[in-house]
Amino acid sequence: MAGCSLSSYCPGNVEQVIKYLQGFYPDLTVLQQCCGKPTRLIGQEAEFEKRFKRLNDSILACEVDVMITACQGCFSVMSKSADYVTKSLWEVFAELGLPEGNQQKGQKSRVIFAIHDSCPTREETKIWQAVRVIVAKLGYQVQEGDFVCDQTRCCGMGGMCALSNPELAQLMMQKRVEQLQALPIITYCAACRSAMIQGGAQAWHLLDLIFGDVVLQPDNCPRNVLASPLNAWLNRYKSKQLIKKSKRKHVKTKKIIAFGLIVGAVLITSYATGITNHLQSVALLQTYFQDLGLWGYLLFILISIATAVFMLPGQFLAIVAGVVYGGIIGSILTVIGATIGSGIAFLLGKYFFRAYIVEKFATNSLFKKIEQGVADHGVSFLILTRLVPVFPFAIQCYAYALTPMKFRTFIGVTFITIIPGSVMYVYLAEEISTNGFSAQLLGLFTITGSLLFLLSFIPKQIARRKQIKL
Repeated sequence: MAGCSLSSYCPGNVEQVIKYLQGFYPDLTVLQQCCGKPTRLIGQEAEFEKRFKRLNDSILACEVDVMITACQGCFSVMSKSADYVTKSLWEVFAELGLPEGNQQKGQKSRVIFAIHDSCPTREETKIWQAVRVIVAKLGYQVQEGDFVCDQTRCCGMGGMCALSNPELAQLMMQKRVEQLQALPIITYCAACRSAMIQGGAQAWHLLDLIFGDVVLQPDNCPRNVLASPLNAWLNRYKSKQLIKKSKRKHVKTKKIIAFGLIVGAVLITSYATGITNHLQSVALLQTYFQDLGLWGYLLFILISIATAVFMLPGQFLAIVAGVVYGGIIGSILTVIGATIGSGIAFLLGKYFFRAYIVEKFATNSLFKKIEQGVADHGVSFLILTRLVPVFPFAIQCYAYALTPMKFRTFIGVTFITIIPGSVMYVYLAEEISTNGFSAQLLGLFTITGSLLFLLSFIPKQIARRKQIKL
């Protein structure tokens, strides 16, 4: 996670870091959200909890083992979470090494730098030690002062001082530059870099040194972009677009190929077997499947699976099952096909296309309702949404895939809850194809409609009593 300040300062550095990390972690997921720390600093604890929960939910949805942060403020907030390991980007750079061609490039420079350590790193020895390892690997000269590492002083941005008391913040910025002997400064926080420039120093972000040209005398540092809210906002927007682009670019090729093969197989099978022609006649459809014998059962189940995976309406297949195979066999095939298809869609969403679904639908209101429902009510919410037609049945498979729900729980509940509706559709279709429209059919419609109403009405009442929002 890049953090708000870095993404507002230099989108190019954000892009370079992503490319660097993807070389070691091909399945890298990149997030760009606020950790909420600024709201905590101004005393809005409730707003902080809300923002941090939103971020934490996004992280958990990606099922990450390690969260890498470029922002020390984000690190101090997120390292409190027990759901994943949080590491500083600088630790990662120190461990993995510099990008190719950057080793000791600073030996060409005669510039002597001072290092300003961010306030949140005072007690994070690994971070400020890693920064010095990186600078040494770059080959730049450093002169350490008295107030560095665990004795570092505030740059003037801490505690939202620059907003609440600009005059005091300016004095602190100037004092901090004096403490560092007015040398050119290396920082690893974009906000600190802005503060050092406002304090009268030349300041470079550590990523500027890693990915930029060698700093020589009398080079000037990059301009203070964060001093302009408009430029900072535009850069942050650019960073978000780069992050989205990197996600699209690094969806694994084998996943795309596999998905294409599935689509191709369904289309080729449909045309090669002539099933598209037989759909135009009930008699031909019955004859076609019945002539296939057991292979017809398998073909129907495969079509049911494809229907669930591609989120197509499953009711049509239940009607086909009733017309072709009758009530008993048609019901069995419909339930088996729909259950297996739902299970495959769930697994694809959880392990195969998870990053893509998170990117496209993590903020979707339907997905958020299901995520919150599972968090608050667990399996009860799954049962209710399967019985009450509030959310599209097929889409639910992918929405539940983003939750912590286990596969065996999802598939078990799905199997049980699709039986009533499937059986009713199948038997209605059989009755129509056998006897046509009659008084008996009207009575069956009435009974079936009443049962379907009860199937949705009763769970709704249970949900109200338990205060479950659907």
